[in-house]
Amino acid sequence: MPVLSEGPDAVKPANLRQVLQRVCTQCAHDLQEAEYEIRIEGTYPTVAVDEVAIEQLFQNLVSNAVKFRRRDVPGVLTVTSRVAPDHRGDHVIVFSDNGVGFPEKDSEQVFEMLYRAHNKSEFEGNDIGLAICRRVCRSHGWTITAQSPDEYGAAFKIVIPKSALDD
Repeated sequence: MPVLSEGPDAVKPANLRQVLQRVCTQCAHDLQEAEYEIRIEGTYPTVAVDEVAIEQLFQNLVSNAVKFRRRDVPGVLTVTSRVAPDHRGDHVIVFSDNGVGFPEKDSEQVFEMLYRAHNKSEFEGNDIGLAICRRVCRSHGWTITAQSPDEYGAAFKIVIPKSALDD
C-alpha cells in the first residue's frame, strides 16, 4: 500500500482542480480506450495537502469509475466541487458515476481492505483502492463517504472541513 509522503516539505498549497486535471491527463489513454467521459464542475479550493497522496486519492476514484463502468452505456464520471450548503463553510467534492454501483447496505464496507462487491471474474483489481482513499482523506482531516442509492451508479463524497481551508 502506498505510503503517504513524510517530512515538513510534503504538505504544500495545491489547487485541487489542477491536481484532478493532472490525474485526468495521466489517465487520458485509458479514458479514451474505455470511451469514458469525465466532467469537472464547480470551484475547487487551494488547500495545504500532500499532493502525491491527493493524486493517489483522485486516481483511485477515477480508476474505480472506469473499472466499474456499465458496458451498455457510455461511461460518465462527474466531479463537482462546492461549498457545503450547511453554512459551516466546509467544502464538498463529489465523484459520481453511472457505473454498476454497489449494494447500498455496503456503503461503509466499500472502504475496507479487500472488500469486493462484484465477482472477480467480472472486474479485475486488488481491492485496496477505496481503503487507500479513506486513509488519505483521514490523514488530511477530511472525510469520505459512499452512496449507491439508484439502480446504477456510485457517488463518493469528500468533505474538506473549513479549518483545513483556512490553513
